[in-house]
Amino acid sequence: MISWTDVEVRQMEHERRVNEVERNYWMHSEVKPAPINRWQWRIMNTVGSWLVAVGCRLQTHVETARQRVYPSQVALDGPSQSARPCP
Repeated sequence: MISWTDVEVRQMEHERRVNEVERNYWMHSEVKPAPINRWQWRIMNTVGSWLVAVGCRLQTHVETARQRVYPSQVALDGPSQSARPCP
């Protein structure tokens, strides 16, 4: 028979080893973030803002052009000048 005390001692020893291995693993595998300079952040922020503004203007331009090229159905259904009979 195995004594219960021996089982508990081995279990505590195993837990201690697991904790030690995990602690060593995390100490060696910590990923250090690459420092980013403020000027790089400012450039990326400026370029990103510029891209958003250009995208908004382009989207507005496309919608305006689409309305001119494909007029609404209401405008197409109205009476046209060429459909009138001559007096």
